[in-house]
Amino acid sequence: MLAEDANLHLPPSQIETMLQGVVSRHLAKLERVALAAKCARGFDPERARMDDKPGVLDLRPVGRAGLYGGCTSGGSDPDGG
Repeated sequence: MLAEDANLHLPPSQIETMLQGVVSRHLAKLERVALAAKCARGFDPERARMDDKPGVLDLRPVGRAGLYGGCTSGGSDPDGG
């Protein structure tokens, strides 16, 4: 249990280190899943490419506008956007 007086603010460098660890572990997991799929009987590389396209297309607006792009006041932006 957290103490009531606990300081919950982390320095940016510590947050970055934690995030890099999470992303690295998740990427390793995705690589294992992809390898298992590629080793499966009947794997079709062209079908796999086509299956990946909708996910990539869904992320393009986020890349253009940024994580909080289009948010108005009252949104979930921690900086008040």
